[in-house]
Amino acid sequence: MAFNSSNSLFDFVVRDGNGVKGLVDSGISEVPQRYIQPPEERINKQDSRPCDAPPIDLSKLNGPEHDQVVDEIARAAETLGFFQVVKHGVPLELLESLKDAALTFFSLPLEKKAVYCTGVSPSPKVKYGTSFVPEKEKALEWKDYISMVYSTDEEAVQYWPNLCKEVALEYLMLSSKMARDILEILIGKLGVRLDDSKIEGLLGMKMVNMNYYPACPNPEFTVGVGRHSDMGTVTVLLQDGIGGLYVKVEEENDAGKGEWLEIPPIPGALVINIGDTLQILSNGKYKSAEHRVRATSTQSRVSVPVFTMPIATERIGPLPEVVKKDGLAHYTEVVFQDYMNNFFGNAHAGKNFNSSNSLYDFVVREGNGVKGVANLGLPEVPERYIQPPEERIKKQDSSTCDAPPIDLSKLNGPEHGKVVDEIVRAAETIGFFQVVNHGVPLELLESLKDAAHAFFSLPAEKKAVYRVGVSPSPMIKLGTSFVTEKEKAWEWKDYISMIYRSDEDALQYWPDQDVVLEYLKLSSKMARDIVEILAGKLGVSPDDSKIEQILGAKAVNMNYYPPCPNPELTVGVGRHSDLGTITVSLQDGIGGLYVKMEEDNAAGKGQWLEIPSIPGALVI
Repeated sequence: MAFNSSNSLFDFVVRDGNGVKGLVDSGISEVPQRYIQPPEERINKQDSRPCDAPPIDLSKLNGPEHDQVVDEIARAAETLGFFQVVKHGVPLELLESLKDAALTFFSLPLEKKAVYCTGVSPSPKVKYGTSFVPEKEKALEWKDYISMVYSTDEEAVQYWPNLCKEVALEYLMLSSKMARDILEILIGKLGVRLDDSKIEGLLGMKMVNMNYYPACPNPEFTVGVGRHSDMGTVTVLLQDGIGGLYVKVEEENDAGKGEWLEIPPIPGALVINIGDTLQILSNGKYKSAEHRVRATSTQSRVSVPVFTMPIATERIGPLPEVVKKDGLAHYTEVVFQDYMNNFFGNAHAGKNFNSSNSLYDFVVREGNGVKGVANLGLPEVPERYIQPPEERIKKQDSSTCDAPPIDLSKLNGPEHGKVVDEIVRAAETIGFFQVVNHGVPLELLESLKDAAHAFFSLPAEKKAVYRVGVSPSPMIKLGTSFVTEKEKAWEWKDYISMIYRSDEDALQYWPDQDVVLEYLKLSSKMARDIVEILAGKLGVSPDDSKIEQILGAKAVNMNYYPPCPNPELTVGVGRHSDLGTITVSLQDGIGGLYVKMEEDNAAGKGQWLEIPSIPGALVI
């Protein structure tokens, strides 16, 4: 069968559910272009070596060598992050039955597998698919799979494929028990004890996959699975006898220094690997290694991983006891659902961004923003965000602005003249001041902050509809940093900008339109009042048409600054002055706004002042 376009191949493999198996069965003699990986992603067997670490005998945990085995497990988790185990409690007959079941399932006619495709599967927790995220991958992976998320025994028995549900369920249960034992050992080696509810929170989501890698005519051009690390807590993997799993040694590991090791199949063994969650919990002590899978030309192979993961609502961050011992948290806390959304929403690209371009694609082109970067749980700020030393903000080099807020309600009473003088004095000196009793209801301000948090917590695909080029209105833009295409160092900020044209336009296109529109209208009225006061103090009385000219364009932004692992190296927003007439800004309770005193201001002489957060105040 010939595919005359990338689209027809995509339809055949992905939309019609034929997968790579269907491609091979069609009689192709070479790998289609859509599967050819860039040279740096291809796997050269000669550039790696086999991992020669002996398997760990788990049965010895119940005897006099218990402590020695615990040390072996901890040492493997601290170095490579992968190890093999034998005498693990999963019957060898079950493992053989599992491999047979996988081969049998993928040998079924298309129509019997396609009933599990997304959209038609009898359960959203059972999915038959191919590659990883084919809609977003430039080069597809040479793999088909069926994924089964566990909720209850009854649901598994009802919805999982008949020919594999019994063996898959038994394997998942035994593997999950093993994963729990290993987790408790590793947490114990950190000097921490977790109660059952916390353990369940870290292992509460379980999934078993059956992966199928058909024999490939040009395995040197493609991959079975691209570079990635597992997002969960502990993974238990059954390999068949063919092999093809490669693990990257951490750069700082003297034993390997960034090389790739092949994990050789050992009869009766299971492969254990540490996931990102456990690396974060341990504050980096345990390693969640990048790994990938090679395609083979000789025969088709299968693998069956069990992934144990936190429940979606679990907050994942370094354990406090470990941070206290280390003196510093190397990771920011993240809700696991956010981490999952990023993991399954993007193509495999390794643990870190190996080039400025891949980071640009992830952050800017795909619309993940810095929120997406923060959700990855990276231990440090990517290079692209690191500001030159002279642009970094040192809190200790600034002082807090102690000017009291101006009470605008007094403009309507006997202190009117005094308040006008306060406004003018602030405008003439620092150019920033805070106001209270300003006419914007406090409930509206709280609703606005809630709306901003809710918007930026949405999955990337729901926010990305407002990106330039796809936004329903040219007046609405989702973005990150300021001008990413021209900045040498990016700002640690995402935003959505909404330019006001008419109420109808705002109500039709803006997200959270009601609270945002009301805030803009009330703030615009306040801005007009302040402009008229300041113009009046200059001895000028502009008419309505002139006022409209200098205040006619209005925009409201919602800015989001995720927690940052190295805030001392980057900035939320770089040095600038606003180009407009008057800005009205709502801060949350965290603060972080710094203003530079004019060089000729005797009170400050060029120093930076922090504008503190005052409950209920707005910054002008």
